[in-house]
Amino acid sequence: MNKKCFQPAVIIFVLGWFGFSCSQNEEVGLEIVDNPLELWVIDTFSVNASTFLYDSLPSSASETLLAGSYHDAVLGDVKTKSFFQVGLSGEMDTENTLFDSLFLVLKYTGYQYGNLESTSSLQVHRVLENLDDGESDRYYQFSSIAYEPEPLASFSLKKEPEEGDSIAIKLPESLGEELFEKIKDEADTLSAQSDFLEYFKGLVLVSESKEGKVVAFALGDAALHMHYHKISDTDEPDTYVFPVVNSSLQFNQFQANRSNTILTNLEPMVDLSAEDTDGNTFIQPGVGLVTRIRFPSIREFKSLGNNYLINLAKLRINVEAGTYNEHSLPEELVLYQFDKYTPWGGVLYENFLEEQAQVASLQLDLEAHQNTYYEFTITDYLDSLMSLPDNLGNGLLLGLPFPEEVTTLDRVIVGPNQGQNQSIQLLLYVTIIHN
Repeated sequence: MNKKCFQPAVIIFVLGWFGFSCSQNEEVGLEIVDNPLELWVIDTFSVNASTFLYDSLPSSASETLLAGSYHDAVLGDVKTKSFFQVGLSGEMDTENTLFDSLFLVLKYTGYQYGNLESTSSLQVHRVLENLDDGESDRYYQFSSIAYEPEPLASFSLKKEPEEGDSIAIKLPESLGEELFEKIKDEADTLSAQSDFLEYFKGLVLVSESKEGKVVAFALGDAALHMHYHKISDTDEPDTYVFPVVNSSLQFNQFQANRSNTILTNLEPMVDLSAEDTDGNTFIQPGVGLVTRIRFPSIREFKSLGNNYLINLAKLRINVEAGTYNEHSLPEELVLYQFDKYTPWGGVLYENFLEEQAQVASLQLDLEAHQNTYYEFTITDYLDSLMSLPDNLGNGLLLGLPFPEEVTTLDRVIVGPNQGQNQSIQLLLYVTIIHN
């Protein structure tokens, strides 16, 4: 690794406990002048990295129905289910009418993940419990709601769905007729949305496959379409639409099986050091896998008193080569603050102004596929770290922004260190002030 020291002064300042040095042939300047400043570029700070599993990741109100299953050779099996409610859209003219058919209509967002060549299918089940329990309007990635064991319908997924592509899943005539007659016969008692939802509590999309792919549908475009016609000479057709309601209660459930993987011993809310996972750490949205980063030696700068200034701090996250040939990487990663009192402490903002989140875009090496990375600027964060009484419980979490954190499954394998190339690299530009 490069350790550069730019010395505009005759005094050479050596910080042996950092484990770095500066080369004389890298001096800048044509003559020696008295100057109390030294400019250092340091890339040898130790970074502690671990994989961390959150067990309380909010997954409701994401506006995306994510459902399916897939097998990851590194991280194991993942299944996703999506729970949602449909409700009334107004009065239905039921006079002299007959029921025809009932369909669940969904629109693809274009997102899919897993074995894209597989012939996958999903099942539609009827929910048995109220999505709103009256105590909380938030659901998490492992939340569960009871539903009927027998599916209402099963349907195959398109191999290459594009955004806006629709699919209409025919539901049983018995359900359609029941719903139709219920509205006709009990129009007075089912006129309120709450009464209807007490009767028809919701739907869930489920995958029974062990491996395949996961797809996403747009919540706002999901609806039940009830087709019926008026009894007349022309048999005039009509459609009543049951749109999605209470979108804040929709949630995606994630189930992960990591048996016989490198993360077999991972426990919720407990760090699993990179040393125990062959030097790698992992990020997997949906299931709650993030990478936790700490800087144990950064506060050694405090021994300098006020005689230093961090001009710029860059944090580079290097993606392991060969781990994204068959799996797409997320376009962006974000940093979240972590401490022992509020583990999911919130997004790390640029300059702590709470206006712009600290986001790193994917830098993809399209030629050699050896130098793919994400890079953050964390200057203000490190400055704030110096003022804390201790930083043992502090650190940063590396994950995806919301709602992508609960609507995608694009994973990242960070590291491991390879020779002089660190998987997670902290690069500091520092001014040392000599009194």
